[in-house]
Amino acid sequence: MTSKDVNHGFGIYGPDGSLVSQVQAMPGYVNRLPVTFKVPGHYTLRCLEYCGIAHAAMQGEFDVR
Repeated sequence: MTSKDVNHGFGIYGPDGSLVSQVQAMPGYVNRLPVTFKVPGHYTLRCLEYCGIAHAAMQGEFDVR
């Protein structure tokens, strides 16, 4: 995980809404986030650190089967 612009907090939320894991994404540095998903379901990704005007739009999702 890295960033081209500013610091970002990268959070993965589980199907029940709880925070599963998180890591900082920082310019010029690579952080690794090994995660094993044991619970199937719909997961959400969110930026955890205010990073600018588009901060609220920085989210994604994926499914684990």
